[in-house]
Amino acid sequence: MSITLARPVAAAAAALAVLALTACGSDDAAGGGAADDEISEAADDLADAQTDSGVPEECDAAFPMAWGEPDLADAALPAGWPEPPAGAVLCAVSGGDGSVQTVDYATDQEAAAVLDHYEDALAGAEGYDVTREEPPGLGHEMVSGRAGDAGFQVDPRDGGFRLAFDGS
Repeated sequence: MSITLARPVAAAAAALAVLALTACGSDDAAGGGAADDEISEAADDLADAQTDSGVPEECDAAFPMAWGEPDLADAALPAGWPEPPAGAVLCAVSGGDGSVQTVDYATDQEAAAVLDHYEDALAGAEGYDVTREEPPGLGHEMVSGRAGDAGFQVDPRDGGFRLAFDGS
């Protein structure tokens, strides 16, 4: 997948416009009226630009900064990595240049169901060391471990989850 610099710059500009409009609140106790309309319109424009870039609509809420058509072939997944839970939608693949790589999915499933899926699939896979815990300060559970020399994490979030792989 090839992404030109113009696309991320356009997305960043649209995001900054939404933030700038949000900062321009109204003194009107009942709401912002025109300002609220401008914010809503800017947010819609950003969502449209994101969808036009190839990001599935299902990804808007969980991964609002995703950009470009995601391709799982761009991911360097560990051997034997399981398929995502049923109904998960690929939103973004990033990294993979020797650093941490992330793969983002949108889903309607609860966080516990996503973690159950990966914990069950990986616990029985040869070469995987799997732990499910709530790291201090995180505020929610995640599944993490090692696949050979590579570390991984399954981190749920509202409306989706992120897979992170560290090949070092």
